[in-house]
Amino acid sequence: MSSNLIVRSLYEQALCAPVFQNSANRLCVVSGYASSAMGFHHLQNLVDLGKIISVDLIYGMTKADGLPTTECAGFRSLAVESFPERFSCSYLKTGEPVHAKVYVWLHGDQPVRAFTGSANYTQQAFLRSFRREVLAECDPNQAFDFFKSLSSDCIDCRSPEVERLFSVGFRKKKTPAELEPFEVPFPSPFASSVSTVTDTFSEFYGMQMATISLLDKTGQVPARSGLNWGQRPELSREPNQAYLSVRGALRTSDFFPPRGVHFTVLCDDGTIMEMTRAQQDAKAIETPHDNSIIGRYFRKRLGLPDGAFVRTEDVVNYGRSSVSFYKIDDENFYMDFKQPVV
Repeated sequence: MSSNLIVRSLYEQALCAPVFQNSANRLCVVSGYASSAMGFHHLQNLVDLGKIISVDLIYGMTKADGLPTTECAGFRSLAVESFPERFSCSYLKTGEPVHAKVYVWLHGDQPVRAFTGSANYTQQAFLRSFRREVLAECDPNQAFDFFKSLSSDCIDCRSPEVERLFSVGFRKKKTPAELEPFEVPFPSPFASSVSTVTDTFSEFYGMQMATISLLDKTGQVPARSGLNWGQRPELSREPNQAYLSVRGALRTSDFFPPRGVHFTVLCDDGTIMEMTRAQQDAKAIETPHDNSIIGRYFRKRLGLPDGAFVRTEDVVNYGRSSVSFYKIDDENFYMDFKQPVV
């Protein structure tokens, strides 16, 4: 078997090609670190290409380093809501931590191709060029044996025991080289007026924050875009369809990932959503699995019926016209839309 290094197009060569070239339909992954956004992107991307696969992931460094809150919630959401029959995730709970990265493809129960190297199962490793990563093909039977050997040391991500066994929380950046647990609740930085429409940046506990307005430049909720994007009966749109508008300096910044890259958002009420930037000039933030999800979410928070037209008065009555995003890392964000305390 050739052991030539794969140094370019890792995603296409290792995570897509076996599906088309070898009729593979199941991927078993051992990864020191992983992101739920990657799992969502991978599964949804192949659906868009007409292929249905399943992914079984073992996250190897949880015993040593714990779990980010967003990932804990994100993996559970993938396994329970987004892809309940096609995604599973287990955390290593006993034995030595596993820093390995192994990808083995199966056709049915038969291993057909496998890869190992430096790339974690994250979008940073496979889709964004922050670091130089490599993979090489390896023996698929040996790779699958390695995957199976870890199974008895793991706990399912859906287990209520996860938060007891591991350190689950946010981490705040003290210096570029030092991290410490982030244990206090996120605050709610509210706009001084419900008519505020300017996107702004700030820093809080070492996390960059951006504010996105729900209003247009005239201080109104747009009638046929933003939260009301689906309010177009002549086009037979699902009325809950919605997006958040990314404007001004925020649109051209690197605060959010680029168009087409998914990111996991944990909301202040505990809701988890996978989001991505979309539309011309990446001007919108949507929920790509179903862009009605984000519309239903905001209608519920505003106390409106499913599919209702969102009026400016609804936002005024709620007491807040903007949403705050905290950047935990490049694939995980916290979204705050709590009402002001009166």
